[in-house]
Amino acid sequence: MKKILLILGVVVFLICAFFLPGYLLLWQSRMEQGTVATVSKESYQAEGSALAREASARLSKEEKLRLVRGEWESEISEAAEFEMQLQGYEAVRLARQQAQKMFQEGNFPADLSELYQNWYGWQVTPYKAVDTTFHTYTAYYWEIVFERFDQKQSYTVRMLEDGTIFDY
Repeated sequence: MKKILLILGVVVFLICAFFLPGYLLLWQSRMEQGTVATVSKESYQAEGSALAREASARLSKEEKLRLVRGEWESEISEAAEFEMQLQGYEAVRLARQQAQKMFQEGNFPADLSELYQNWYGWQVTPYKAVDTTFHTYTAYYWEIVFERFDQKQSYTVRMLEDGTIFDY
C-alpha cells in the first residue's frame, strides 16, 4: 500500500512538474494581454550604451533641438565634460565665433569678441537632454554665460555641440 501511494505521489508530482509551468505561463500571459506598462529607467539602461550613442549621433539638428526644448519629452540634467565632444574652452570659442556672425547679421545683441573695451569673461556648463520614453536618445548642449568685465552686462548662450546657438 505504501509503495502504491509512493508511486502514485511520484507520478502526480512528475505530471505537475511537467504540465503545470506551461499552464501557469499561459494563464499569466492571458492576464497581462492588452495591458501596457511603461519602461522604467532602471529596467532599461540604454542611455550609456554604444547603441544609444550611435542612435543619438544620428539625430538631426531639428530632433536635437526638439529634445532640448522639451517638444520631445526629455529630462535635462548636467552632463559630465567627458561626455561632450568639445572641451569647455572650445565650446566658448565656437560660441563667440557664432555670436560674432550673428551680431554682424544683426541677430545677436552684443559683440562678444575679446577686444579691450568689450571684454567678456565666461562660465560654461555642459547639459544633456535624454528622451523619457526609452532613455536612448541624448542631445548634448552647452550653456555659456558671458559676463562683461564691469559685470553690468551678461548674456547666456545655449549652443549645440555643432555650434548652433538656439537660445540667448
